[in-house]
Amino acid sequence: MATAPYEDRAEEVTYLLAQCGLARYLPAFRNDDVDDSCLNTLTPEDLHDLGLPMGPRARLARAIRERNAAAAAAAPSAAAAPAAPSLPPPPPLPVSMRAATPPPFDNDDDDDDLCQMCWDNAIDCKCKHCEKAFFCSACVANWRRQGTAKAQGSSCPTCRQPEEGQLEVVDLEGRPLDAPRAMAWGGAAPAVVPFPGAAEAEARRRREAEARAAADADALRRRREAEAVRARERREAEMYAAAAEAEARRRREAEARAALNAAALATSVAAKDAGVWASRAYEGRSAVREEAHRRARVTKPSDVGGDHAAYVDAYVAAVTGAFEDAEARAADRAAAAAAARGAHDAAVDRDNAAAAVISAFVDEAVASCRRDAAAAAIAELTEIAGEILMLVDAHGGTISTTSLGNAYKKWYGKDLDYPGKLTTFLKDLPGVELIHDISARFPSWIRRATALAPITNPRVAADVHRILQGAAAEPASAAPSRSVSPDPTAAPWTPAAAPAVPAFHSHPGMYSWRAPPPSPVPMGAYVMPPPLPVPLLPAPLLNPFVLQPVPQARRSRNRGKKNGKNEVCVSEFM
Repeated sequence: MATAPYEDRAEEVTYLLAQCGLARYLPAFRNDDVDDSCLNTLTPEDLHDLGLPMGPRARLARAIRERNAAAAAAAPSAAAAPAAPSLPPPPPLPVSMRAATPPPFDNDDDDDDLCQMCWDNAIDCKCKHCEKAFFCSACVANWRRQGTAKAQGSSCPTCRQPEEGQLEVVDLEGRPLDAPRAMAWGGAAPAVVPFPGAAEAEARRRREAEARAAADADALRRRREAEAVRARERREAEMYAAAAEAEARRRREAEARAALNAAALATSVAAKDAGVWASRAYEGRSAVREEAHRRARVTKPSDVGGDHAAYVDAYVAAVTGAFEDAEARAADRAAAAAAARGAHDAAVDRDNAAAAVISAFVDEAVASCRRDAAAAAIAELTEIAGEILMLVDAHGGTISTTSLGNAYKKWYGKDLDYPGKLTTFLKDLPGVELIHDISARFPSWIRRATALAPITNPRVAADVHRILQGAAAEPASAAPSRSVSPDPTAAPWTPAAAPAVPAFHSHPGMYSWRAPPPSPVPMGAYVMPPPLPVPLLPAPLLNPFVLQPVPQARRSRNRGKKNGKNEVCVSEFM
């Protein structure tokens, strides 16, 4: 036979646990299969084995005893009644309908569901205004009984907040304690018997409510009276302010009309005297103001409008308009002249700037032309020097100056173009060395310029190195010797340091010449002369693997048949 589910077999167990606020221990009862049939035999030791602490265990044991006593009282009456067929009892209601007052908390703390006054009974009511005050019905009745006997009002036993009248206590669902409760089987529970002193407490609460209502009505009446007084005072103040503003506005309008009348009269009088004041412009504005005061005094007050100052100001303004116009015209002329001068200065500055730009452009163009011409001249001179050096190499390393022109023309098919004397031109060519003959009657020779042989003697090289590594310059001034002092204890005379031998100056350019300075080298010292410039050779002569041009050999017409063999005439290239 299949066993019914635990929920169907343990409905009373579930109901008792929920009524005592111990629903959290239902899994322990389910694990041990404690159903409704075991309630008659459960002991405190069994509840301890199920894991219930002392407080919850005592509450559940008391509920089980009450349940067993009610069941025992109902058993004799059922046995005495005649057995008659009847309908089966209705099924029990669900647990949610039975638990009218579920516990407010469901955590593992053992004291969370106990009354905060006695800490013994389960909580079933709370204060309406305080969410932290939970008590049992017995403690609430005792507390109300004691609070009724006191002269002062009651207060919350948890937060001690004073309460006006009787403190209102409700059940956990927010309903009054004396409200009828719904029973599990559809009946109605009897009304809660009021506690002792409830009538006195109700009378006192009624008296306090009437006193509060009277006080509120009195306060409302006084507040409305004060508001009426303030409104009346505000209206009176607004009326006084409006009357004062209207009077001030009327006075301002009257003064404005008087000033307008005086100004109009003064303007008309000044217009009549415009011709007179045009001839008296030299007198200035002081005379105009004096005349205005005099006319204002002799004019009738009704004509002036009662405003003497307005009359004077209007008259002066109308009469001196010519002066102001003249000053304005003069200022305009001065401004126009200043503007013209500014425009002229701006035009001059613009022309100067344009001229400066043009001058700078012209200077740059001239400098560029000069640089291009110098570069072209240097390139042409270098080309001529390379061609001459090729002729020198082709003629065995030397060639005379007299035959240079013919050989150059035969070799290259053009004349040798040079300014001035040929010897001077050849002397300035880079890489060409001119050798003068023993007499001016004999021609000179040219060859490729060569550098001096390097120093191979170690001693000579060491001497040159020591001389060049000497001090760079002589000390500016030596400290005065103590020997010049008449003090006999002074140190002996110390000779001054010899001047250092400076290194030789760098060789000047190949196209410039400068007289060498006097040599500071001591007598007998050996100094290596400055190196000669490296000759500038044409590109083909710098590479030994490039074939050089060979001059074409021609037979001599006058010689070459003496020995029966062909000879090359060297004069063809000279």
